[in-house]
Amino acid sequence: MFACLRFRLSREWYALPVEHVIEVVSLVAITPLPEAEPHQLGAITVRGQTVTVIDLRPLLGHTQHPLKLTTPLIILRMDGGAPIAVLVDEVDNVVDLPNELEVPANISRLLAGITRYDESVHLVLNVDMLAGVA
Repeated sequence: MFACLRFRLSREWYALPVEHVIEVVSLVAITPLPEAEPHQLGAITVRGQTVTVIDLRPLLGHTQHPLKLTTPLIILRMDGGAPIAVLVDEVDNVVDLPNELEVPANISRLLAGITRYDESVHLVLNVDMLAGVA
């Protein structure tokens, strides 16, 4: 088992290993970045540090929807790099997921694998690949 922060995008459950999670904050003003990719919303400042904000929706095939002040951002620690923030719909809690992940042949490079928890399918994100799209 490994501990993950469970969150939702649309109606799907996703998970991030907790060792990469710094904190969860509510949406703040995002400064747009020139010539950014559509999934790169811009940058924010968290505790004096500049953090790039990534919208997971276009990267994972979800439709866009309006942002709210209650929209959560998950701040992630990146190995050897600056932290990034990922925009999600809802953060649930920390859960223990099975170590054995299914890795289908056609899986997105942003996913480490798929597992089941509490009768639901959970898609576990590959944090190293997220760093590459920031």
